[in-house]
Amino acid sequence: MPFIMCFFVVVLFVHSVNARATDTVVNINGAITEATCSISISSEVNFGPITTHDIVAGNIEKSINFTRNCDLTEANTQMRFVPTLGIVSGQTHYGKSIMKSGLNGIGIGIVKMGLYGVLNFNQDYPYGEKVIDLRFKLLPIQAEEIAAGKINTSIILRLTYD
Repeated sequence: MPFIMCFFVVVLFVHSVNARATDTVVNINGAITEATCSISISSEVNFGPITTHDIVAGNIEKSINFTRNCDLTEANTQMRFVPTLGIVSGQTHYGKSIMKSGLNGIGIGIVKMGLYGVLNFNQDYPYGEKVIDLRFKLLPIQAEEIAAGKINTSIILRLTYD
């Protein structure tokens, strides 16, 4: 019996000494991103040829539509309109700011965005609609004489979301 026990211990020891192991590394990758949103605009605002009389009469408006594309429908989105040339000092349109147009005597106001009426520039507006109608209006700047020439300005549409 001691021989069998000794043989069993030796076989077990030899088997353990000859055991092999190998390690394999498994890479785990990923990227965590916030919800993403973008704006698609199909056109620019082109007022075309207009007269001084039309501007003073206050009947020159142009609309554009744009689409808000967000990964999550429940994203809390806000729109802000930042004029690249700044806003007109000392004059408002229905209490809201007017942006400079790049042409003396002419300003531009946002008179409608979806359900909102006249908007301020440089202010956030909550907005959850997918397709947004935005209407711009040419406005005379009271402290300046209207000059002939071309309107040449732009506006940044800043979409914030979480």
